[in-house]
Amino acid sequence: MSAPEVKIGFNGVTIELESEGVQDYYDGDLHNYDIGISGAFGGLTYGIAMDTNADEVDAVSGQTSDYSATVGYTIAGVSLSASTNARKGLDAQTAISASYTMGAIKATLKNDNMGGEGADAVNTITVAYTAGPAVITLSAKDDAINSWDASVVYTTGAYTINANTDESDKWEASVAYDLGGGAKMTVGADSTDTSFAGVSFAF
Repeated sequence: MSAPEVKIGFNGVTIELESEGVQDYYDGDLHNYDIGISGAFGGLTYGIAMDTNADEVDAVSGQTSDYSATVGYTIAGVSLSASTNARKGLDAQTAISASYTMGAIKATLKNDNMGGEGADAVNTITVAYTAGPAVITLSAKDDAINSWDASVVYTTGAYTINANTDESDKWEASVAYDLGGGAKMTVGADSTDTSFAGVSFAF
């Protein structure tokens, strides 16, 4: 049985207590944090997650980290952020990004050290354009395969249409309909000739 989650908020600061349940700010892959403190002050946001057991190993990744942290600052349309986690016996995983919003266009440049240990850092550039009810997003990485992604999300009334593809020519398209009361029906298909349909509920 997992320990219950406790959240306490006071004057813009949130304290979260949950055994192995507090968010990892780098990429979410580590789950051994027990205490989290986050908040905002003016244009500054911050968060830190800490492990209370120095010998505790994350059951998912097999690694352990003393802490994970993030900081962000927004001014005059420019958003800057950095996130990291301190893995024991390994290089820290660190990502920094800068975003600029100009009208309907938002451009983001991100550098990720991919955990070091001889791995090449990966730079990602993402451009999102909002045209009325549609959001068009293009993203490219200078990784080993020069990967890219493209997506379109279109919302009208209770319908949300989503389509995406990437450098491998894989694609997926879906239509979601808000049934109200927290229920949503989704139907779609992908490049593997797979069709799917389902209903989800949120309470």
